[in-house]
Amino acid sequence: AILCADVVGYSRLMGDDEEATIETLTAYRKVFTSKIKKHRGRVVDAKGDAILAEFASVVDAVKGAVEIQQELAGKNTELPDGRRMDFRIGINLGDVVVKDDVIYGEGVNVAARLESLAESGGVCISRPVYDQVNSKIDLGFDYLGEQQVKNIAEPVRAYRVNLAKADVDKQIEQPQPDSAQSLMPVGVSLEMPDEPSIAVLPFTNISADPEQEYFSDGLTEDITTDLSLLPGLFVIARNSTFTYKGKAVTTQQVGKELGVRYVLEGSVRKSSDRVRVTAQLIEAASGNHLWAKRYDRGLEDAFSLQDELTKEIVTALDVELVLGEMGKHYRDRFTKPEAGEALYRGMAQFYKFDEPSHALARKYFEQIMELEPHSILGYIWQAQLCVREVFLGWSEDRDKSIKNMGELLEKALKIDDRDPLALGYAATHQLFLGKHDQSITYAKQAVVEGPGMDGPYNTLGWVQMFNESPLEGIENLKRGMRLSPTVTAPRSSILGTAYRNAGQLELAAATLETTVKRFPAFISGRVALASCYSLMGKDQDAKQEVAEILRRDPTYTIARYTSPNFYRNKKTMKKWADSLRKAGLPE
Repeated sequence: AILCADVVGYSRLMGDDEEATIETLTAYRKVFTSKIKKHRGRVVDAKGDAILAEFASVVDAVKGAVEIQQELAGKNTELPDGRRMDFRIGINLGDVVVKDDVIYGEGVNVAARLESLAESGGVCISRPVYDQVNSKIDLGFDYLGEQQVKNIAEPVRAYRVNLAKADVDKQIEQPQPDSAQSLMPVGVSLEMPDEPSIAVLPFTNISADPEQEYFSDGLTEDITTDLSLLPGLFVIARNSTFTYKGKAVTTQQVGKELGVRYVLEGSVRKSSDRVRVTAQLIEAASGNHLWAKRYDRGLEDAFSLQDELTKEIVTALDVELVLGEMGKHYRDRFTKPEAGEALYRGMAQFYKFDEPSHALARKYFEQIMELEPHSILGYIWQAQLCVREVFLGWSEDRDKSIKNMGELLEKALKIDDRDPLALGYAATHQLFLGKHDQSITYAKQAVVEGPGMDGPYNTLGWVQMFNESPLEGIENLKRGMRLSPTVTAPRSSILGTAYRNAGQLELAAATLETTVKRFPAFISGRVALASCYSLMGKDQDAKQEVAEILRRDPTYTIARYTSPNFYRNKKTMKKWADSLRKAGLPE
């Protein structure tokens, strides 16, 4: 949510009495800053008479704006008529681009135009804002119609907040949850788990060469994976902890947002032949350091550090481990440093999520297979590339990619038939082949072997959904999301689809509406939402969603949606296809 504000008649005020105007503006800015902070917002920019702020919650933005105008109205009564300072405020909900802590984009531009539509001392909001707050805050709203504003192609539907009826403390619904919980899909809780819980923050690269970033990232991921393999620990997944990379955050913030008791942080300094790793374990709520250690090794020993770090952390958390059992869960280590180098470089490319990086990652993973043919890691990461090719259409021959995936996993499971990652991808491979019973078996075994990993739970929930067991799938999808609280578009969309398949249409719609608002370009989420609306009898909403799908991707069709069909009962897909056909999606 974006808030824009400026002073009405600022030039006149400055011309009349520059010193008094600056004094009043300074005092009034303090009101803005105080109220924005109170409602969990952030002042992004404040130049001249203008103020730009952002909020995690649109409800907070509107409540803050109303309180600002109410307090400033009171302060204005203490000034002579000619010296009173009135602000106009515009609020919009939309996409922004963040660069150097400044926000840009159409979401900001629309907020600025709404500000110009606001009356002196008033608040003007867009239609998306109105839809969010109308049922949550006891305010009066006056519809101003569609407004054609400067540099915005489409007309903006605007509403004036009736401040005379404002009572922002009176809530019709329950108060908004905290910002971390509010980002979670419907039904996923961030309650603290019973077992010891930990988040491994990305280790900081303090090497002279910024190109060594891949090494610190790879070390972080390895430690996270090793910890998640251990029974008795609740470990937040990599894709959630890496959202904090490069950001100045407190352990208290991380603990609250991810729902964990402990945080591990550290740094890596890598030179030509040596690596130094520092690590410290912190109790999130108090900030107390429980354990800290520095490791200084020759580069040939760098890839044995994970074992030592993991044992130290587990001991600090008082988790009882039998070393023999722990050893069974550990993956093979490399004997050649070059293989570890290739792994970390390949992982760095893999997580860029684009085709050129995908191709480069393949070269690095092929190097691992050549250097360490007896290690499972090269085969697992290559199999992951095959999964991505099938889903994203990056393969020239889909059947060939599935066949190649099967061959890679066969080799991986010969090396270690208990590896949870290999088992999870084997479950996906069996689903691709239409072997649902085998798919479920592999997925359940992956959960047994990796109870602290998010991937096996997500895979099990996903294959259960296609195996006509959506209720069981929902619980496992929610467990996977709890282990990785940073929600991605695919996971949120799959959970919403599972709710739909289980007949829980209200939950499905709520989850998918959140998905498309947070990830507006993710077509699969919009398709599932259109289907859900159609099944609920909300025909107009379904048609509007299909229109948006076709605006974003004119080539999308029923045939594209139904191929491939992973459902055990092939007729199930017909039900969803018919709902989209009813909503106007072309054949």
